[in-house]
Amino acid sequence: MITSKLNKSAIERQSKNGYVFIVNMGKQEYDRQANSKIWVNYSAALYATEKQLQFYRDVLVQGAIIEVKGSGVLPRIWGDNNDKITLDIQNPTLGYTYQPGSPMPDNMKPQQQQPQQAPGGFDDFDDDIPF
Repeated sequence: MITSKLNKSAIERQSKNGYVFIVNMGKQEYDRQANSKIWVNYSAALYATEKQLQFYRDVLVQGAIIEVKGSGVLPRIWGDNNDKITLDIQNPTLGYTYQPGSPMPDNMKPQQQQPQQAPGGFDDFDDDIPF
């Protein structure tokens, strides 16, 4: 599962079975060998039916935060000198999506803890001390 902010909107293409949206994501990871943080690039091809089309167009835009789940990753080596690596997410599905600036869903807002009181409240004691 990868959660990332989209730096670019998804690339939309029509396929023989519907539509496909290519999303490219980056996630900062800790490299123990180099003892530093590095960026790891991920890519996913999300297939959409006609009913999903407008939803995907609305949420897979630059600046959106998305979650993509899959069954694994396969490395893809590319670039002029074969010096770039992207991890392609296998069997990807779109999970959580959030558009900055839009209201956060209630189930995603932090819950505020209410202070707990003793049964009956603090003032529920006898005024007369028995000794």
